[in-house]
Amino acid sequence: MGKQESQIFPYEVTINLPDDENVIISVEYPDEGTTTGHTFINIPGDNDKEIFNAGTADIGKAAPLKKPPPTIITSTPVNLEPHIENIRENIYINDKLIVEHNQPKSISKDQQLLVLIHFV
Repeated sequence: MGKQESQIFPYEVTINLPDDENVIISVEYPDEGTTTGHTFINIPGDNDKEIFNAGTADIGKAAPLKKPPPTIITSTPVNLEPHIENIRENIYINDKLIVEHNQPKSISKDQQLLVLIHFV
């Protein structure tokens, strides 16, 4: 059997928020203690954020995020526990679930989430 290739899972969401609302992005791993990851948040301008493992990041007010380009999240969840068959990650904006990733490791142990967020 050859080397497993990394696989990208694209997601695209539109979020409607008031201009003056703070935007908090949260990453959660339902298989806590066995899954970890690294998340990059690319927002318009020079204030990009990172989340190591599970956690949150305040990316500022919604108004500037409504201008192009879209906010882009790239996340690489890792679960190497042999008894857990899936790689799972949840991404929230202001406590609202926007991505529920749940894919078998048999697809690829190296999975990358690519999330385009359009704020309106």
